[in-house]
Amino acid sequence: MQIAEKSTGHNQHVEKKIEAIKKEFKNKGKVLVAFSGGVDSSVLAKIGFLSLGDDCIAVTAVSETYPEWELRYAKKIAEEIGIRHYVIKHSELSADGFSENSPDRCYICKRSLFKRLREFGKELGFTVIAEGTNKSELSGHRPGYRAVKEFDVFTPLKNYTKEEIREIAQYLGLSNWNKPSMACLSSRFPFGEKITLEKLEKIEKAEKFLFSLGVETCRVRYHREIARIEVHPGDFKLMVNYRDAIVSYFKSLGFKFITMDLEGFRSGSLSEDMK
Repeated sequence: MQIAEKSTGHNQHVEKKIEAIKKEFKNKGKVLVAFSGGVDSSVLAKIGFLSLGDDCIAVTAVSETYPEWELRYAKKIAEEIGIRHYVIKHSELSADGFSENSPDRCYICKRSLFKRLREFGKELGFTVIAEGTNKSELSGHRPGYRAVKEFDVFTPLKNYTKEEIREIAQYLGLSNWNKPSMACLSSRFPFGEKITLEKLEKIEKAEKFLFSLGVETCRVRYHREIARIEVHPGDFKLMVNYRDAIVSYFKSLGFKFITMDLEGFRSGSLSEDMK
C-alpha cells in the first residue's frame, strides 16, 4: 500500500511538470520543434502536440553529421506521437568555420541550424523554435547554448535534469524514454582536426557496424590512423568476443590501429580538458 501511495505521489509530481511545460507552450502560439528523435526533443514534441495540436510541428534537419539510423528512428517516434513531421536538408559542412572544428564548433553548428529552421518555419507561419536543452547540459563547455540565446529559442526543458525528462517521457508513454543520448558525428573529432564528409562517413560506418554486433552505446573517436572505441564496460566482453571482426572491418575503412578505451563510454570525452 505504501508503495502504491509513493507511486501515485510521484506521478502527481511528474504531472505538475508536464502541466507547467504545457502552459509555456500555450503562451507561445505556433511552435516548431527542432526534432532529432532523442528523448529531449521527443518530450518537447509530445507535450507541444498535446498542448497545441497542429499548431506544433516537428522538423528534423538532416545533415552530414546526422546518422542515417537516427533519421529512421526520428520518423518512427514522430509517427508514434502523431505530430506533423517534416524532414529538411541542411549542410553543416557549408557553414563558415564549421569544418575547421574549433572549440566553438557547436556554436557555429547551432547558429547555422537555427537560421535554416527559422527560414523553413516562416514559410509555414511558425516563428517560434523550440529546442531541447536541459538543465544537465548547461554546465561545462557548451558553446551551442550561446546560439540558443542569440536566436531567442524556446527552451522549456532548461529547468529539468535529464533524469526528470526521462521520467516525463516514460509517463507520457514514449517508447524512447530510455534511449541512450546521441551526439552528432562531429563530436568524434578532436578540436582542430578538420571535419570532412569522408571522415564523417568513415565514423558512421564504424559505429553502425558496432551497433550491428549488439553494442548498446558507442562512440568511435577519430585520431587519424587510430580509432578509439568507447563502449559501456558491460559491453567489453562482447567487444573482445568480436575482436577479429572489428579489427578486420575497421582496417577496411582505413584505420591502422584499433583501440578500446578502458575508461569506457562517456559523453564529451574529447572536451574533457575544456571543462
